[in-house]
Amino acid sequence: MAVRFVNAADRQTAQSAEIPPVVNSRADVSHIDLSLPGRLRAAEVQAILRIGPTWHYKGVKTGLYPAPDYYEGKLRFWRHSTIRKFLESGGDA
Repeated sequence: MAVRFVNAADRQTAQSAEIPPVVNSRADVSHIDLSLPGRLRAAEVQAILRIGPTWHYKGVKTGLYPAPDYYEGKLRFWRHSTIRKFLESGGDA
């Protein structure tokens, strides 16, 4: 949806207003430290990699992203070390 400005003053006001960044993720990853041992759920991996669920699962299926380390029922988990190694290698699974 496009925003139409009536005049230049409205445009200037909108540009100077502080607009919070749009986050397209349900997971808050600001507290995650990948240098510590732990596990990540799919939503957290997607937030770290900044990708959506569809792209993530297609990437796992084709080998673009690392496969889950283990499952608990239908839930997939990745170790912190797996994602850290993936990021350090420049994204090569």
